[in-house]
Amino acid sequence: MMLCGHTHGGQIRVFGFGLEKKGGLVQEGGFLKLVSNGYGTTSVPLRLGAAPEVHAITIKPSTAKVEE
Repeated sequence: MMLCGHTHGGQIRVFGFGLEKKGGLVQEGGFLKLVSNGYGTTSVPLRLGAAPEVHAITIKPSTAKVEE
């Protein structure tokens, strides 16, 4: 598992386009990667087209048997 920071999703997006990639859930190399758009803003107190996000992650133990 890897937990990291976030992107502001460009913070300002016009017709779906922005300077930064918008957050989301993607699969890369056999792993799921969740990047949040985040919640706040930068020096410009505005969010347009990149809604703020907060994610709650529940971690549960695996029921799979592991061979030693």
